[in-house]
Amino acid sequence: MTTAEPFRPLSAQNQDSLNTLIRAIVRSQQMFSLILVRCNYRMLRDRIVATLKRQLSMPLQEVHLLPKSSTLFTAIRQTLGDQQPTVLMVDGLETVENLTGLLRVANQSREEFRNHLPCPLVVWITDGILQRLIREATDFESWASITIEFESTPEDLSQFILKTTDEILAQLLKARENLFLDNHALRLEKDSPLRGELQAACESILDNHLESTSPELAASVEFVLGRVSDNNQAESRQHYERSLQLWQQTGNLARYAYVQFYLGFWWRNYVVRQRSDELQGLQKARVYLESSISTLEQIGREDRVAQFINYLGEVLHRQEDWAALDQCAHKAFTLHQRYCDGFRQARALGLMAEVAISNHNWSQAKYHAKLALTTWQQAAEKLLA
Repeated sequence: MTTAEPFRPLSAQNQDSLNTLIRAIVRSQQMFSLILVRCNYRMLRDRIVATLKRQLSMPLQEVHLLPKSSTLFTAIRQTLGDQQPTVLMVDGLETVENLTGLLRVANQSREEFRNHLPCPLVVWITDGILQRLIREATDFESWASITIEFESTPEDLSQFILKTTDEILAQLLKARENLFLDNHALRLEKDSPLRGELQAACESILDNHLESTSPELAASVEFVLGRVSDNNQAESRQHYERSLQLWQQTGNLARYAYVQFYLGFWWRNYVVRQRSDELQGLQKARVYLESSISTLEQIGREDRVAQFINYLGEVLHRQEDWAALDQCAHKAFTLHQRYCDGFRQARALGLMAEVAISNHNWSQAKYHAKLALTTWQQAAEKLLA
């Protein structure tokens, strides 16, 4: 999801840490030496590795652990084959599904490393993994000749959060219907490394740098925290609400409209979970969705209105506000024709059919329903062609 900026200069503190790492590697040539490197953010790690490769005067062999990796030594041997590396570097511990098992095996078979790897072994870890390493592989961890730490600067964390906000909103604007909530597409599923990094970055900004934070960054922090929280929980809504207030302060009406939409969608889902509070939930969803559409119209983004308007139609349908739904559905159909979106046209026609049914206009309902089906089939055929 997020790409690194590998050749941006490191901070003075991180360059000092890198120099320490290089010296530790050079001192450990032709002998096993475990070097632990602590870094909580992959974007920073990628920059450090790129800089290390440029500044190190010897070849560096990398081993990337996979989610299904079960033993550290086996993963190394499978990557190396018969090669004898000068320097070996391992990353990806944070992605391993059974990390406890992998660490315990590494602890039990630690002599294998000393006997078969006569070179420096650089292992990337996070703060969380270090704690697990101490707990699950105490003896192996005690072999570390040095532990070197790299810290992200406030500027790094800010760029990380702003870039993530851009990518989440890009997914919203290009996705179909509820797919914009697909955490897997953004690698934000529960317990994913990126999700943990984002939460840590946001909390660091809020805890340590809030006074110097711009409204745009503060709005992005709250938005990202809402996105990585469970979208079914009040915590997520509260983050979106704070983000909305902050975006209003920035004057960025597009972002303001998008967060209005997220809040409308949150209340729409709330109704599904809390049937006893359906009337209030639907009204709140309607207010936020109508406000989002109004804001987008204010800035001349009818293409975005076309993307969001069917959601409003669904809420009006649930409210059985047939007059408002009839107006919304016809407006939606016109927009979808303009932007050549057959699937959304079909949904708008379906909403027109619902209005006709409510009026007992059976011939009109049948006409719109058949046209909706035909339009959907044509859109599907065009997509598959």
